[in-house]
Amino acid sequence: MRGYRTIKYSLFCCCYVFWVSSSVLVAVGVYAKIAKEKVDPALILIVIGSVMFFMNVFGCLGALRNATCLLRTFLGILVVILLLQIAVTVLGYLFTERVIQRTEKLMLRAVVRYREDLDLENVIDFIQKKFQCCGVQGYTDWSFNAYFNCSETNPSLEACAVPFSCCTGQQTQVPNPQPADPGP
Repeated sequence: MRGYRTIKYSLFCCCYVFWVSSSVLVAVGVYAKIAKEKVDPALILIVIGSVMFFMNVFGCLGALRNATCLLRTFLGILVVILLLQIAVTVLGYLFTERVIQRTEKLMLRAVVRYREDLDLENVIDFIQKKFQCCGVQGYTDWSFNAYFNCSETNPSLEACAVPFSCCTGQQTQVPNPQPADPGP
């Protein structure tokens, strides 16, 4: 009997933690949606948070009330989510080339819109610093951006340049160190 009570309250605590985190996810998504005032990834946060919220209500109530119907519903939802994750993983593996091509295409579109969206700019800067890269294929990708395009008609001060985040690891190098003066 004591083991059953431990399992019951452990399940409740886990569901409660996920319930609270899903509420936070929905709140962040709503805040981001209001702040951006357009459809963007904030909508994904709202949908995922809402699904998690309602799913964990079944788990919490089922654990507290010993309601086998709610617990079976909770288990069914968890199994469906697990199967969906397995299916997405298999499809991602089978269509690796297509996933890579679409990702590169999406990233090139992000490079083109670099200065238009501050959030996007911060994400690209973070990725380039973290992975010590510049652009998608290379630094020449930045020529597709209106601000960094290297043409004579481009009035931008950043023409023929790349964002500062491309220049990682360069700060500590000394190009031509001078030998120390031996003195008289």
